[in-house]
Amino acid sequence: MTNRLLYTLFLFILMTSCPAQSLRIAFYNVENAFDTLRSPGKDDAEFTPQEKKRWDTRRYRTKIDHLAQVAADLSADLLALAEVESPEVLADIAQRVREKNGEGYLGICLESGDRRGIHPALLYRREVFSPTAPAKILPVPHNERGILYVKGAVLASGDTLHLFINHWTSRYMGQKATEGARIAAAQRLAQVVDSISRCAESPRIVLLGDLNDTPDEKSIVRLTALLPELRMHPLSGPGTYYYRGEWLPFDYIFTNFVPKAALLRLWTKPYLLTPEGTPWRTFSGPIYRGGYSDHLPVYLDGWIGGFRRKTNKTHQSL
Repeated sequence: MTNRLLYTLFLFILMTSCPAQSLRIAFYNVENAFDTLRSPGKDDAEFTPQEKKRWDTRRYRTKIDHLAQVAADLSADLLALAEVESPEVLADIAQRVREKNGEGYLGICLESGDRRGIHPALLYRREVFSPTAPAKILPVPHNERGILYVKGAVLASGDTLHLFINHWTSRYMGQKATEGARIAAAQRLAQVVDSISRCAESPRIVLLGDLNDTPDEKSIVRLTALLPELRMHPLSGPGTYYYRGEWLPFDYIFTNFVPKAALLRLWTKPYLLTPEGTPWRTFSGPIYRGGYSDHLPVYLDGWIGGFRRKTNKTHQSL
């Protein structure tokens, strides 16, 4: 009887388990990755060769080479980006990564309503992850960029991953004046994640991006209160963005499957920094610095997979 019970348990494990997959997830606000052409209906004239920033082919190629260097060295399975102008710019980054180290990334960049024409985007390793539904931009009140939502499968483990790539409203008019827009984004995001959680058993959620607030400010407090199942992974350094002598931790990765204690790490290679130890920017106002970005990349190492149960539930409309 005991042997039969053990054999039955063994069969159950074989049928319901899946191999675990290591996963490196990263986010990088790339600071105005524009091409050199005017886009109809977009306020991008300053990033053309004739305008004040003198954004010509040489500067564009330097930018692409810098971003590809970060992507190649970071070697993330999923690399979410903010401030990418178009699928063509994203393809140029992916192509340059391939030239550097042979790694094959595919990309997703959708047109959002941003008046300047900068959008959230995703680079993913084709051998690790595959989208299983068309990506979409989720509209957000008071935020033209919206949220890029990508649903896909982690190929080794078979898990379905729900990715939400964010770039919340900046503080261009001051923190208090723009706070309401970021709180609205938190509420919208919580609504969508809650919808998925009601319709799928044990969904794997990744929420990441430049949220333009610190952990103790209202939008982040609201988000964590509305989504207590998500883990805000603690940052390993003082901040991701340096402004007026202060480091600010604006860039986040939340998950519901990586242990909470897993650190969100800064990618702080010397080539990303000035001699003073701050991010080497592409521009400081109108002045061309020739650097990488005004933000530092962040990344999270974890595992996905293990036991899972089948579900026939379908998602409600997002």
